[in-house]
Amino acid sequence: MRYAHTTIIVSDIEKSIKFYEEVAGITIRNKFSAGGKTLAFLSDKEGDTQIELIQDENEKPYSGSGISLGFAVENVEEYMEKMNSMGYQTTDIISPNPKTKFFYVNDPDGLKIQLIQMG
Repeated sequence: MRYAHTTIIVSDIEKSIKFYEEVAGITIRNKFSAGGKTLAFLSDKEGDTQIELIQDENEKPYSGSGISLGFAVENVEEYMEKMNSMGYQTTDIISPNPKTKFFYVNDPDGLKIQLIQMG
């Protein structure tokens, strides 16, 4: 068994696609409408990191409380500078130990996204 994907209910699929492409570096692989919903699958080049975005007027987006998605970056300071220059609000860098540094940025619906440098 392997982990397949994470599904995120969003309020505006176009804003969310733009966010995940810019912040997580994943790109749209498939987008379609079915049953009154709009779905988009995004992934990295290898297909290892996959996110399914669903815009559904009958379902509310997740409030963002109590969960976050983490993406590894090579240089957290440079990545934070990039996010700020693109207009994204970030937290300060947190370093729980000498080998780990990270910060958070919220997606368009308030879901916390962690950008982490390890090692």
